[in-house]
Amino acid sequence: IFDHQGRAVGALTVCTETTQVVLDKIKLTQALAEAQHSRDELQREKDMRERFLSGLTHDLRTPISSAKMCAQMIKRNPNDLNQIHKISERIVSSMDRADDMIRDILDASKIKAGEILPIQLQECDLLAIAASSIEELATLHGHRFKLEGREPIEGHWDRLVIRRMIENLLVNAVKYGDPEREIKLTLKKLQDKVSIEVLNFGSPISEEEQKVIFEPFQRSSFATKVKEGWGIGLTLVKGFAKAHGGDISLKSSQAEGTCFSIFLPLDSMPYLK
Repeated sequence: IFDHQGRAVGALTVCTETTQVVLDKIKLTQALAEAQHSRDELQREKDMRERFLSGLTHDLRTPISSAKMCAQMIKRNPNDLNQIHKISERIVSSMDRADDMIRDILDASKIKAGEILPIQLQECDLLAIAASSIEELATLHGHRFKLEGREPIEGHWDRLVIRRMIENLLVNAVKYGDPEREIKLTLKKLQDKVSIEVLNFGSPISEEEQKVIFEPFQRSSFATKVKEGWGIGLTLVKGFAKAHGGDISLKSSQAEGTCFSIFLPLDSMPYLK
């Protein structure tokens, strides 16, 4: 403090407690960051749901429109019994497709809610299920599939669910894999469990995307660019594996390809709820 002549005549010391101020600033920064993260998560969830609903609307419209068209054809030719029989089969087929879509949506909703999917166990042969799935898909996608495994593998599983899991992985391999490369389905018996592996080559799935790809409505960036989809197929596969007391894993690289591996106990009876 200086007098009017500029001489120092005193001093003023101001002390401020900074610790609490700094802590408050840190807490505020953290709160703002968490709020922004929550907003980002909500936006991503909104975007995923919008893509899902868009894909669902598009896919459901096809079988419904087909059935409607067939019904109109019957109305125009009510006396042509042979034609009515053929058209009726097409209507049933279209409605079956729509019913399958709705079933998948309901199953995915149960998984998201933390529920275990219901399954019906019976004694069946894994090799027979796999061979039948490949035979049917080959009529649509050609002879791109190779089955590794020659010995029957018998156990207690849900035959229809196992088929759905295998076909889901094989169709994904067709959609997103290299069209010039073979798709390999390998069955292995490992002491008290079995493995079902589907290997294809093409654009790999990044490590970050591998962490969330089994979550509902999640799709890899490459899959989003190549094909429309709902993002629930892999969710269903994992959910059905869990319902059997098993699980699924993924390894993906440019050199070794993309391999989904389903692991199931030989006897799923103890896991049935």
